[in-house]
Amino acid sequence: MMKNLLLGLGTVVITLSASAQNQITDKYGKGITILGKDSTFLMKANTRIQCRYDYQREDNNSSAVEESDRAYVRRTRIKFGGWAFSPKVKYKIEHDLLNGVTYDAVIKYNFWKNVEIWAGQTKLPGNRERVISSQQLQFVDRSLLNTVFTLDRDAGIQLRNKHKIGNMVVREMFAISQGEGLNDKSLNHPFGHEYTGRVEFLPFGNFTSKGDYFASDLKREKSQKLAIGLTYDYNQNVTFSRKVKGDILASRRNFINFHADFMYKYRGFSLMGEYANADVVNAAGKYVRHDGAVDVGFFEVGEGVNLQGGYLFNNNVELSGRYSTYIPFSNTNGGLSRQNQYTIGVSKYVVGHYLKVQSDITLAETMIGSGNWENDLIYRLQFELAF
Repeated sequence: MMKNLLLGLGTVVITLSASAQNQITDKYGKGITILGKDSTFLMKANTRIQCRYDYQREDNNSSAVEESDRAYVRRTRIKFGGWAFSPKVKYKIEHDLLNGVTYDAVIKYNFWKNVEIWAGQTKLPGNRERVISSQQLQFVDRSLLNTVFTLDRDAGIQLRNKHKIGNMVVREMFAISQGEGLNDKSLNHPFGHEYTGRVEFLPFGNFTSKGDYFASDLKREKSQKLAIGLTYDYNQNVTFSRKVKGDILASRRNFINFHADFMYKYRGFSLMGEYANADVVNAAGKYVRHDGAVDVGFFEVGEGVNLQGGYLFNNNVELSGRYSTYIPFSNTNGGLSRQNQYTIGVSKYVVGHYLKVQSDITLAETMIGSGNWENDLIYRLQFELAF
């Protein structure tokens, strides 16, 4: 399937490129852009690869210390986007070449002023770190908060609007989706949907080049920029321990997620913070925080915090730090453990996020008893190449 997809897309690109009447532009970091000879479509093609090395040292508070490492390709993606028939009708396709999975396949129609309707599969308007592309992260990978609380991708429709109140930019987003996660085509799950709402406030106006949705202050904002976001999500009949990820449990619950986040940038300094809260309601509507059946397991409910920041020097080297924690609710009866992660990172941006080297080291703590912690040391090194 993946081979056929690549062959088909490659044939399209070659055919369009062969026509002298098509306008073709290319620039490193911006991909290849093809404008149809009759100006009825535009297509931009990009690809990227992340090569990574991980080392982990596990210490479970005993004399047994385990070490492991691996070198591998973390991500290889190909992406197509643009518009068809009219610049008001946009599309995006993103495919994973490693696993043969299509992540994004979405159509966006700007039908009135700044209001758009989206249809298809793409990221839900959830926590800021998740919506930031994995190509444009400040560290080698996303935080512990994102692992536990992410809304991820889903198929459905979204309504998006943006407007200004004085100098402040306001964005509203609402989504109704399937609620079963990525590429779920089955009909064997109970009826129920996911409802997501998000609002964002940019009190000092827009960031340069949409900088509120890429990490690090690569544009070196000349004036202070701040973005604040709030998300509420309600997902019916969830069977995964992490909403659409994690372990499959024997019973279903209605999942509630709340996220609050901000992004601040000024003259090379960046600071991002996130708070998340997840809980479940049982089938009868009673408010509960876990599934008490011993043979079922636990929904990963609780609170999380992620705080990270960095400074970009004039030589495009950035030093950064991150603190992330997950605190399960107390009445999960010991079925879930508190986790803390402390990370220090260094990045060299050769051509922004399109060509860079990133490395970080993390101390990961997991509570294994009263006052006892399991400590893991994780080192990661990653090379990113994109065009």
